[in-house]
Amino acid sequence: MRTRGCLGRSSSLLIAAAAVGLAGCMENVGLGSQPAVRATPTALAGLAPLRTATRMQATATPAKTAMRAPAALELDPATVKLQSVHAYWVQLPDEWLSFASDHADPKRSTLVVEEDGVALAPGNVPLDTVQKVGRGSFLHWGGALYFSSSDNSDPRSNGREYRVVFVPAD
Repeated sequence: MRTRGCLGRSSSLLIAAAAVGLAGCMENVGLGSQPAVRATPTALAGLAPLRTATRMQATATPAKTAMRAPAALELDPATVKLQSVHAYWVQLPDEWLSFASDHADPKRSTLVVEEDGVALAPGNVPLDTVQKVGRGSFLHWGGALYFSSSDNSDPRSNGREYRVVFVPAD
């Protein structure tokens, strides 16, 4: 009888079963073709819980190719809400959820935010930067877009048009 390393077959199976059980407690992974959605706790006061997409590792095609996002979205000032200091936020369509940045991939999002047709930057920055610095910074996290105007004015009343453009990853 031959064993693998220090552990026998029954010990290896027990460890594998424990790892699978532990992984099930850590992530709410759906079994359908749609990505699982879970609430993400946040340490920042006043920030609503976000929906985030959980990637399925056993799928044959990546989530980015399985779903299509709308090409662009005009932001209605009535849907924009003050988050904190310079940061404002809007809920994005569910179709964009699988393209959002999250804890697993904080730089996943390829969205571009435009103010009167000019791209704002930088994107994919920490929420703290959008809140405290602003100046056109933004973050697409989970089901929400956090953004600031180029001059830190209120995008709900500054008279400018804001548009979110989906740019496919290379």
